[in-house]
Amino acid sequence: MYDRDNVLKAIRFETPKYIPMKFVINDSCWNAYPQKELFDLMEEHPFLFPDFERKEIPYVPDYSNVAQKITPIWMIGDVYGRQQTMVLLVP
Repeated sequence: MYDRDNVLKAIRFETPKYIPMKFVINDSCWNAYPQKELFDLMEEHPFLFPDFERKEIPYVPDYSNVAQKITPIWMIGDVYGRQQTMVLLVP
């Protein structure tokens, strides 16, 4: 847990005792790298991942809605004739 006064000092650039951070492994990494090695990395660094619990492999992250496949994609032109992409989000 973070010290509230220290967090406020960090926000205001008032020389806090430490910079509050939260370390995570990006969801896309779970498909790009060996999952066992990512879990081992997290397990070896309890200071960075204090609430770590090893999950069952294959691990599938809980992707947010913006990370889902979206269709269709239309190319449209703006008033200057430049091409722009417009994406229609379909649930």
